Order: sequence, then C-alpha cells, then structure tokens
Amino acid sequence: MTIELDSIQIIDSVPADELQTARHVHDHILDIRTGLTHPTWTVERHRVATGQELMSLLAGLADTANRTGQYPMLHLESHGSTDGITLANGEFLSWATLGPELRRLNRATRNSLMVVWAACEGFHSIKSIVGAITEGTPVRLVIGPEE
Repeated sequence: MTIELDSIQIIDSVPADELQTARHVHDHILDIRTGLTHPTWTVERHRVATGQELMSLLAGLADTANRTGQYPMLHLESHGSTDGITLANGEFLSWATLGPELRRLNRATRNSLMVVWAACEGFHSIKSIVGAITEGTPVRLVIGPEE
C-alpha cells in the first residue's frame, strides 16, 4: 500500500487559555520538514473556533483536492467525547455532523483521507463511518484514542 500525502493540515480548536499542543505539533513538523531535502509535502495550521469555521475549512480542502488532485492528511486538536467534539468556543459537533464534509473530502482524495483525532475518545469517530456506510466512508484511516 502506498500512502500519498501532499500536506498535513493541522486543525486547532482548543480554547486559547489551554495548552496549545497543535501549535507545538505544527512547529515540530516544520522542524522535521526543514531538515529534509526537497520535501514533497507542506504543513499548515488552521485555528478554528466554531463549527461553521471547521465545516468551511473542510469544504475548502475538498474543493482544493478536487481541483488540484492533492492529498491532505488531517490532524484535529479539540476536546472530544464518545459522541463528538467540542470546539474552542464550546460548540459541540457530533461525529455524524462531521461525516458529510469528511466524506466529501475523502471522495476528493479518491478514498485516501487519513485523519488523526487528537481529541479524547477520537476513535469513536468510527461511528460516522458505520452509521452512514451506504453513502461511502468519510475516511480511509482513523487514528484516535478510545478513551
């Protein structure tokens, strides 16, 4: 299996007064990238506070992937639960709510979307896959904690 990757998209939705691990992850990956000769991938950090901002970002990534054929990998930092994620402004989004935009992005990447949920109980995002399997899977690979 070959993994194609054009970018790492770090999505940061942790309240500003809490530990900013997404910023540290971004800086660390930039350091790794700087040490490579002619890296073929980029890394970007997006600060989102609301569900609308997150959904717009995912839609934009899908549009870019459709237009350019690029393969982004997502790394999302937020609070999580078995039912979904809580964004920086306190807004809750269920896994099922995220499913359609992830599905759109996954289709744009020809079923190659990899997602890392840096959120408690991120593994439970699998529910968005199982619950809507007739519509196609929202991701190819999920990495996230069960607890």
